[in-house]
Amino acid sequence: MVYQGSPYIYVPMENAFSKAEKKDGDFYFTGKVKGSAKMGDVVTASIFFGIVGGLIASSSSSAYPFELKIDYLNGAFIPIKEIQK
Repeated sequence: MVYQGSPYIYVPMENAFSKAEKKDGDFYFTGKVKGSAKMGDVVTASIFFGIVGGLIASSSSSAYPFELKIDYLNGAFIPIKEIQK
């Protein structure tokens, strides 16, 4: 969407629009993407809590803020770097 000459990208994870800025021919914006559990955490949960613990740890995920850009071939978001608080 373009509002007053500025592009905004819809980020489904946040159910909101994020303002995009053009740098080096690409549009960059900030949005949340899903992160998955680290394999070490899944193995540790499996050891302590059995198969059920491993399944729960592997299926848990959180949303993290990232700098993103748009893939012009398919419209997907490409994570560039995580934004640290």
